[in-house]
Amino acid sequence: MYLTYSLQMRQAFDLGRDVAHNFFMNHHPVLGFAPNPSQKPTGLYPGNAALQSVLEPINARLLFPSNVQAQLSGHFHLFEMVSFATAQPTQLISGNGGAWADVPLPLALARSSEPAPGAVVETIVSTNQYGFMILEKESDGAWRIEARDRRGQPATACVLRDAKTRCIPETVP
Repeated sequence: MYLTYSLQMRQAFDLGRDVAHNFFMNHHPVLGFAPNPSQKPTGLYPGNAALQSVLEPINARLLFPSNVQAQLSGHFHLFEMVSFATAQPTQLISGNGGAWADVPLPLALARSSEPAPGAVVETIVSTNQYGFMILEKESDGAWRIEARDRRGQPATACVLRDAKTRCIPETVP
């Protein structure tokens, strides 16, 4: 599996090599967090070590080429946005439109954790409420990201620019 994933990741990065800004889409979040309800109080699963082990030899500790602005993933049944103080791209998780919701992410624990060695969290926003995510390109080249509830009402609005994301409000129900 390692060799297969390594080849696939290298091919994906080669396809985007000559593009200034890329999104990396993968079902499993590489730099996201998941709640671990088996740890009391609720603990945390940080990052995806298996995929990180594939990406690290390709792009060192950053895991992604510098032209990747964001990673779009699902798998965890919640909405999550993680922006880093370090050079890793923003992690977006839109998995809150499915069959069941995960327990809420322990945000205080996630803010002080690293989903991968050297990936320092600057901002994290998450909700386990059912909903969906919208991405829209702005005229200035930034991306507007909206987490909306199941009625389509905005829960939080974020702006992605140069792999960094800011959201208002910074906490959602």
